[in-house]
Amino acid sequence: MKYVCNFIAALAALLMVSCATSKKMAKDTEQVRVDSVAERVAHVEDVAKMVDTTRNEREQIIITEITFFSPDTTAGTPPPEITIDGTGKVTGGGNIKAIKQTTISKVKEEKGESKETAKTETNKDNATIHKQQEQTHVAKESKNTVMWSWVIAASIIAVLVLLLRFRTPIFTWLRNILAALRKILE
Repeated sequence: MKYVCNFIAALAALLMVSCATSKKMAKDTEQVRVDSVAERVAHVEDVAKMVDTTRNEREQIIITEITFFSPDTTAGTPPPEITIDGTGKVTGGGNIKAIKQTTISKVKEEKGESKETAKTETNKDNATIHKQQEQTHVAKESKNTVMWSWVIAASIIAVLVLLLRFRTPIFTWLRNILAALRKILE
């Protein structure tokens, strides 16, 4: 019995010493975030202008020939007056024998074309890099482990004390269970 009490006392002292130390918890975290954005804008403008510079010139010449009979001087009548559109009045010697009209037309065309082209190209590049770095250091003392260590130590000591106090009935109960198992297995 003396050895058992010494064993329990040594076990209790060992548990108390291990429970008395508290653990320090430390947590180091480091976060690095890098964001990069690249943007490229291209603008192409192509302009073409065409102007028609064709020139047209028209000329028209009208030639009118009037042939008269020789004038009748005995009648005493004045020579006839003829009005031609756009030119005026013509007086002749006698009666009109023939009228001949000749038209000369001349068309002059100068073809021309004027072209103008322009091409504009614009490029724009933009890049942005953003870096963010965070460091966190957290140190704290854990007290929950100390509390649970005391609870476990106390429960082990209580079980050992109960085992020593009531060892005879417990051993008898264990013998009965083992004997029943032996009978079942045979």
